[in-house]
Amino acid sequence: MSADNTTMPVEEAVASVAEAEADACAFVFEGGYDRTLHIAAIFIIMATSFLGTLLPILGKRFVSSENGKVIITLLKLFGAGVILATAFIHMFIPANGALTNECLPESFHSYEAFAAVFALAGIFFTHLIQTLAGEAIRKAQSAAANNNNDSHDHDHAATIEDGNAVQRADEPKSNEPKSSQLSLVKVSSDTVDHEGHTHGGVAMHTQEKHLMVYILELGIATHSIIIGITLGVESAEFTTLLVALTFHQFFEGMALSAVVMEANFKRWSMALGMVLFYTLTTPVGIAIGIMIHETFNANASSTLLSTGILDAISAGILAYDALVNIVAPHFSGKTYRGASAPYKTVQLLAMYVGCTAMAIIGKWA
Repeated sequence: MSADNTTMPVEEAVASVAEAEADACAFVFEGGYDRTLHIAAIFIIMATSFLGTLLPILGKRFVSSENGKVIITLLKLFGAGVILATAFIHMFIPANGALTNECLPESFHSYEAFAAVFALAGIFFTHLIQTLAGEAIRKAQSAAANNNNDSHDHDHAATIEDGNAVQRADEPKSNEPKSSQLSLVKVSSDTVDHEGHTHGGVAMHTQEKHLMVYILELGIATHSIIIGITLGVESAEFTTLLVALTFHQFFEGMALSAVVMEANFKRWSMALGMVLFYTLTTPVGIAIGIMIHETFNANASSTLLSTGILDAISAGILAYDALVNIVAPHFSGKTYRGASAPYKTVQLLAMYVGCTAMAIIGKWA
């Protein structure tokens, strides 16, 4: 009886492989799955993800103000390179492979650009959200400014007596700077360059940065769940994939955290919550993969479509965020324009090194 039980998994595996040879899209349970090592991977990935997010936080928290700004700037640019490589190499290429897979219905074979279509959808989605939110922020800020001006004008209105303006006792003399004039000067100075952006004030600039971080986290979190599931169901190439994803999560965590730190959230709890959320997304994906590994079919149409579409959309989100909200504003802003030639070179190299490191990791993950 025990001998039959021992040989049963082997017989099932052989039968499964034979069936797969007849149908390349059929589910194959390869065996050799090490559940203990997969569970350990949850904590390994969690630790390296957290370590990556921790470095920019420590850099801003404990390094002197001027050196801290330099470190955050370089980490932000390194992160921009990481994000771009993640978008094009770790997301778009796999998405294109999934959406052109021969196991999909015939309707998908007649058009081979679905990955690009969904990536464009991600780009336009991000642009639309940022545009609409920016308009809402500008209107709210303009209304608040008008209310303040109306209140000020009412308090300092001149009274008219016999056709002549009479200065009230509480109104500043003409040769004294009025608060409204000072307010106007302050608002005007706030509308000029902030790292390449032109906005209606510091508050709006900060809120738009926060919005950019939220959208970026959405794209990264979606991808993190997918790669977590991939690692959770993997058996044959598990060790290679685990090592590659360890570096992947470390660099990606560093990138996200640097962008979060640069966005200057007033509440540390908000910034900390975002980096912790990133730290947990891939481990959650691994846990899901462990639970479904015996029935997961990577070649099923539903799997190919869901992972392909989500990866393509996420690629568009990350590419837009990195180029429009990080790279272009920085290199047209005063931090780069006013820097010395060596510091400009270092800033460029930081971005190129980040992109190169993540591109190399793309060979395995």
